[in-house]
Amino acid sequence: MNNFYYYVFYLLVKIAKKINKRDLDPAFTGIIWISIPVILNVLSLFFYFTQGTSNDTEGEIYLYAAVITLPVLIMNYYILLHNEKSLKIIQYFDSLHLNKRICLIRIFIIIIYYIFSILLCLYLANYNRKLIGL
Repeated sequence: MNNFYYYVFYLLVKIAKKINKRDLDPAFTGIIWISIPVILNVLSLFFYFTQGTSNDTEGEIYLYAAVITLPVLIMNYYILLHNEKSLKIIQYFDSLHLNKRICLIRIFIIIIYYIFSILLCLYLANYNRKLIGL
């Protein structure tokens, strides 16, 4: 139960609860947030390995993004939510961090990872657009 992916999910659920106290399902919000950099990293790999070789239209690229997004969301659902796994993860880390503050350095590293994922994906997408002339 003690792995980094679960811990990041736990932190994102806690942040979701703090940001929106009326959120009925912060675990689902956590899944969406944890899926974003994974999706962006897979898209970055797609853009990297198809540098200038693809003559796809913008609509086809959006379709590729949707095809990449769905399996990531489904995998995260089965890894983090299926059979109430999210409750077990949250309870486990709550018991570990009882009466302790969450380390700001860990949150900072996660934020840097998100920023890096977004910037890399945007850079490679823009680079490919220039190569294929979109």
